[in-house]
Amino acid sequence: MIVAYPRSISPEGEVHQIEVVMHANDEDPLATIAGVIIPADWDGQGNVTGVSISAFDEQEYLVQKQIKGAELLQHLCKNAEVVGWVEVEKGKKKVTVKHYRIRQYPQKQDR
Repeated sequence: MIVAYPRSISPEGEVHQIEVVMHANDEDPLATIAGVIIPADWDGQGNVTGVSISAFDEQEYLVQKQIKGAELLQHLCKNAEVVGWVEVEKGKKKVTVKHYRIRQYPQKQDR
């Protein structure tokens, strides 16, 4: 198994590491992506029907519309940590979500 930890910086200026795990056997590689859930697709009435993860490393990952990915529609504009399979299709990164966690960052205090 190979584990890589590219660094990213959150909007609050905190340094985070994005864990990318690649298995040596036939298992698919999993990636952990930290970022903000943003709208990516709309229906004719303007309702959000698809989301992307705007990662803290300035990459954008289109979330596939399977069961776990569809759950992220309820969490627009929230910070999340998404674990899943990443593929690149026509130059765009797509993630199939295995599981996710909504992250809470402490609010900065004015001094």
